[in-house]
Amino acid sequence: MYWTKCTIIACQPGHEFGFTVLGPCDKPANTWRYRFEPSGNDTGKGRARWPARWKPALNAFVIAFEDRITPSET
Repeated sequence: MYWTKCTIIACQPGHEFGFTVLGPCDKPANTWRYRFEPSGNDTGKGRARWPARWKPALNAFVIAFEDRITPSET
C-alpha cells in the first residue's frame, strides 16, 4: 500500500476544499484545491444536494487518512 501525508489548506463546506500532498522531508509536493461555484441554477436545489453528494466522500477521506491529516489554519 502506498500513502502520503497531506495537509488541509482550505475547508469551507459548500465552497472550497484543498490539501497539499507532502513529499520527502515533509515538503509540499503537490497541491489540490477544489472550488465549488454556483451553476447558475437559481432554484437552490443544487446547494441542497451538495452535502448528499460530497459528504460521504469527504467523511471517507477523513476516516481513511485520520492519522495522517494535519489541520492547518487558513
